[in-house]
Amino acid sequence: MKPCFWLYGLLTVILFSCKEEPQNNGSLVMNSTSPNLERIINDYEQCWNNNQTESFKCLLAKDFKRFSNGKLEATNYEELTALVNSLHDIIPDFHTEVKDLVIQDNKAFYRWECTGSFDENGTTNRKNTINGFAVITFSEDGLIHRHENFYDSIEAFLRLKTPTKGEMLLH
Repeated sequence: MKPCFWLYGLLTVILFSCKEEPQNNGSLVMNSTSPNLERIINDYEQCWNNNQTESFKCLLAKDFKRFSNGKLEATNYEELTALVNSLHDIIPDFHTEVKDLVIQDNKAFYRWECTGSFDENGTTNRKNTINGFAVITFSEDGLIHRHENFYDSIEAFLRLKTPTKGEMLLH
C-alpha cells in the first residue's frame, strides 16, 4: 500500500510542476497601468471633441507625433492645436467616440466613429459619420508619444464634399 501512495504522490507532484503558464497570445491584456492609460485616451478624445487644446499640454510627450494614413500631420503641441482648430472651423459639431479600446503594454488600439456637420463656407452643413482606427503609443512616463490614425480618405471626401444636383436626386 505504501508504494502505491508514494507513486500517486510522485505523479501528482510531477503533473503540477510541469504545468505551463498560460502564454499571452496578443489578445486583450490589461496591465496595472491600463486604467490610467484608458483615462488618458478618453481625456485626449475629449480635448478633440471640445476643442480644448490647452489640455493637450498635460497629455502629450515632448516628442509627440501625429500621423494620418501614414502621413505626418503634427510634430508638436502647436501643430496639433492648429490641426484641431482648423477641424472645428469646418466641422463645428465635431465629435469622436472611442469604441473597442484595447490596451497592450504601452499601446492603445481602438476603433473610432466621428460625426459632425461639414460647413465649408456655410454651404453644405450635412451631418456625416466617418469610421476609423487609431493606435496610440505612450512614452515611459505615460504621455502620448505617437498617434496613428487610419480611415478611408476617399469615403471621407465623398461624404464631405458638396453634392451636385445629380447626386441630390439620387439621395
